[in-house]
Amino acid sequence: MLEAVWVLSNSTNHGSKDVIALLIKNEILRLFSSSIDSQDDICVEISLEGIHNILVCGKENFVNEDDENLLLIEFENQGCLPKVEKLQKHRNHDIYLKAMKILEGFYDLDTAL
Repeated sequence: MLEAVWVLSNSTNHGSKDVIALLIKNEILRLFSSSIDSQDDICVEISLEGIHNILVCGKENFVNEDDENLLLIEFENQGCLPKVEKLQKHRNHDIYLKAMKILEGFYDLDTAL
């Protein structure tokens, strides 16, 4: 599973917005959501990097008329948000930092999520 997550995360980093759209259509967020439940810290870190890349792409390229990030909405619909929030208490500090990067980058942490 780690190799697949790694390849797909690299695709989110180096792929165009069309590649990201295709990955979303093929439920990459579902894969990353299940991967962040892994006991393999490297798999979790790579999944979080992929999620972050997707959300950045959404912010830059996929917004609706209300300026809402459509990929962030999909991230929430896939049930990823509670899993990322839970990682704020992860024993691995790097995972904590990657989770916080997502939460601070895309949410107002002064208000309840």
